[in-house]
Amino acid sequence: MIETTVQLLATALALGSAYALTALGFVLIINAVGAVNFAHGDLVMAGGFVAVALSLLVPEGLPVPGLILLPGVLLAMAAGGIALAAVAYVPLRKAPPVSVFISTIAVGLILQHAISLGAGPQPRLGPSLVGEGMIELLGAALSFQQLATIAVAGVLCVAVHTLLNRTRFGRQLRAAAQDPEMARACGIDLRVTVGATFALAGALAGGAGLLLSNQYFVTPTDGATFMLKAY
Repeated sequence: MIETTVQLLATALALGSAYALTALGFVLIINAVGAVNFAHGDLVMAGGFVAVALSLLVPEGLPVPGLILLPGVLLAMAAGGIALAAVAYVPLRKAPPVSVFISTIAVGLILQHAISLGAGPQPRLGPSLVGEGMIELLGAALSFQQLATIAVAGVLCVAVHTLLNRTRFGRQLRAAAQDPEMARACGIDLRVTVGATFALAGALAGGAGLLLSNQYFVTPTDGATFMLKAY
């Protein structure tokens, strides 16, 4: 009974940690621009495929854990977040919020079909964070992947908390989200803060995609599921 409880708890924490990263990026965009980014789930999916693509670039016979690939995934998806802002938000920033809703849905569909066309519709397995292996705890066998997922998600959440609450730039991001007009009057460049927020949300989505892609695979149509979980 104890073994089963510990195993279920570890599985739930690992899955919940990845979804927490997804939700965190989702909320950052809502707070920053007052609009829902319906492409956020597709960014998570894209992060999983970026992780798969980076793992395929590693020479055969040279296993590289996903933990080493993580910075590359974060950077790539941060750039993706900025591109999303440039395409789906900036041209419509003065339009009603429903316009941004529709534009992000369109971008999500384009991303989904582009990845399906380029990589195929079949599920793909992402790289393991720290390699295969198990550890026994209270009679339950816990995988290194589960424990690493919880640890990585925790580190990323703490890093975001530290950025937003302990740095000057983080306070600027919060000020711009809470009162854009006053922030602009104080000399804060809203273009920078909005771009940085989209980049941060994209990076978190990429991290979640990497964490989810190993144990649960990733397919081009997963974006809607990730979006629902984040919401």
